[in-house]
Amino acid sequence: LPNVKSIQSGSNSCTIIDDPATYWSSLFYTAYLEKKLCDMFIRCQNELFHVHKLVLGLRSSKFEQMIKERSSSQTKSTNDNNMETEANENQTAGKDGQSFLTIDVDDIESKTMLYFLEYIYTGGIKKLASAAVSHTLIIDLLTIAATYEMPDLKNYAEYYLKDIIRVDNACELLMLSEHMKSDCLKQTTCDYIANNLGLIMDTTGWKQLKASQPDLIDTILKSCLLMRK
Repeated sequence: LPNVKSIQSGSNSCTIIDDPATYWSSLFYTAYLEKKLCDMFIRCQNELFHVHKLVLGLRSSKFEQMIKERSSSQTKSTNDNNMETEANENQTAGKDGQSFLTIDVDDIESKTMLYFLEYIYTGGIKKLASAAVSHTLIIDLLTIAATYEMPDLKNYAEYYLKDIIRVDNACELLMLSEHMKSDCLKQTTCDYIANNLGLIMDTTGWKQLKASQPDLIDTILKSCLLMRK
């Protein structure tokens, strides 16, 4: 194992993992999985996810803003003696009866939220490299990265998207890259289309591309010309 150090003294030994980044990531992710010391809920499609304000706020500036706004609103509610109102949507009672800040997320499916939170806590998603993972999940993560202001997740999703470009989805990914302002993915997709133009021109995606974003056709043609030089 990398960064593993051992001390041997006779029949006794001890081992340490000299990797603080991995240590803390593992510690927080374990706390998330075991629902330890959580102080906030994410409510997504009527499912509650136990999370930690500190982790979400540090990883996403969007979450940081939402936490500050909801916390401020909750404090004001306390000062106005409105805490007894059951209709307070910003709070959910935990198992011990303590009220936790609750943030509703309506733009992410609950199954995708699981992967998103895994990335937030660990900086990666174990199953993403698996062929069993749908390309739509990676597309969702790219969209989420923009919404929740996480440039590192954007780069992460782009890295895996470039490996799933196919004849039947190339045009879709090109339009997505344009919408998400992803220059790296855009160039990679353009090159792929240029290399497989004959096959791709027969797809439904090509027709949609010509109808909705004809300017991208020029970009593809430029890629074709560059390849022939």
